[in-house]
Amino acid sequence: FFVAALSPPPSDLRFEDNVTAVYDEGTFSINWTGSPGTKNFSVYISNDGGITFNSKTFNNSNFGLSFSSTTQGNYTFKVGSISGGLGGDEVNQTQKISIFIDRTPPVINLLGYINATPKKNTEQLALNVSVIDANSGTAGTACVININGTNQTQSFSNGWCNISGVDLKGLPDGNKTINIWTNDTVNNLGLDNL
Repeated sequence: FFVAALSPPPSDLRFEDNVTAVYDEGTFSINWTGSPGTKNFSVYISNDGGITFNSKTFNNSNFGLSFSSTTQGNYTFKVGSISGGLGGDEVNQTQKISIFIDRTPPVINLLGYINATPKKNTEQLALNVSVIDANSGTAGTACVININGTNQTQSFSNGWCNISGVDLKGLPDGNKTINIWTNDTVNNLGLDNL
């Protein structure tokens, strides 16, 4: 009688092109190393830790699969070797790996400044901007302040962008909107219009 040899499961399951080890904005690759001769794989995807994997795709690459999603959540992946052609019987699966897709911009708060505060166009403005991000965090965050079309970038430290010396010189009379942009670790951009 005849016994078919089972392909060993893929090894070295990993994410590539992701922003951090545990967070990404949603476009990355799930990669693996297939055993010699194995060319067909099943890829299971689960969002937010579901017990059953709610998506399955087949892949004939011995290296990986590109992934893209704009839905925020924790994604778990596992990959199995398939005997025969695509759609054949699955014979082995890897361990699971997970990554969180963060699509939420940071929360921006301007503290100590009352909206519509009168200022002279000969003054300079000081702003204290709080930046909080509950998901991927604030590594690499910067603040960009714009009043009347002039951008000023301020570095970020310990949850704050403290900006002094915003020059109001030469601005015409009237209300001006202060735009404050900040990004989080995976580069979601937040805007606060004051």
